[in-house]
Amino acid sequence: MDAALARGLVALEAGAWFAAHEAFEDAWRALHDGPARLAAQALVHAATARELSRRGRPDGARRQAGKAHARAALGAPALGPVTDVAATVA
Repeated sequence: MDAALARGLVALEAGAWFAAHEAFEDAWRALHDGPARLAAQALVHAATARELSRRGRPDGARRQAGKAHARAALGAPALGPVTDVAATVA
């Protein structure tokens, strides 16, 4: 697994949503494959949804969660179980 993805998952598990977002964004930017890039982007959106929720911004959180679900569905074959995290977290 990519180091940035692993870092993001650790941050996600710790509830450090902003740190998770930053790590997943690093992974997303480094990817060039379509489905893998979409899966990483799903993780970015999922972490952002949680951070917005924590900040008391439910409308933004809902929009980001919707993006996470949509991209997770498109990128699922690329990252497998990691993509499930995006769907679950968002």
